Amino acid sequence: MKTYKSIVVVPRKYQSVKVIRNPYSYPLIGKGFQGAVFLISSNKCVKVYGRSIHASRESDVLSNSQHSPIIPKIYEIGYKYIVMEYINGTPLDKYLSLKGFISKEMTENILMLLSEMEQLNFKRLDIKLRDVIITKHMNMKVLDHVNAHFKQRNVPKDLMNDLKAIGLLKPFLNQLNRINPNLYRKWCKK
Repeated sequence: MKTYKSIVVVPRKYQSVKVIRNPYSYPLIGKGFQGAVFLISSNKCVKVYGRSIHASRESDVLSNSQHSPIIPKIYEIGYKYIVMEYINGTPLDKYLSLKGFISKEMTENILMLLSEMEQLNFKRLDIKLRDVIITKHMNMKVLDHVNAHFKQRNVPKDLMNDLKAIGLLKPFLNQLNRINPNLYRKWCKK
């Protein structure tokens, strides 16, 4: 059995982590401030963290949320790494950019994701579009949960900033106002 401890990832201030060593030559499929993700099989990936506290935080969130359809399955948790389900699909930012519009159904799906996160007792009720993967069956999974229990956020600022960046914030908010006027007022209150 391979140990993922020999993959070395180091944190960098205000930058994505740096991969120092990958002795297995696993393809790097993503990286961010907390860790790097490598594809280890057609249905599994390993996220290797620069700091053990980030691995611990995310493993706690994932372990306690395995019953949720929006959370990737976990297979193994180790020191500074988590082996989890590889979600083959398209990040929501790319999906929406290619479509050029946001449907009412997609707005409702995004609201359902946020509602599910609230049911899971996440403190950070926000998503980045790049962290939502849409599968070929149109299921949605949310990635990157390091701060789900540690940062308080009741208004999804990242979501709204991402939608604004691709020109879809106004149609999203118009649909939100029709679907849930109270939530619209809460989110748009300044």
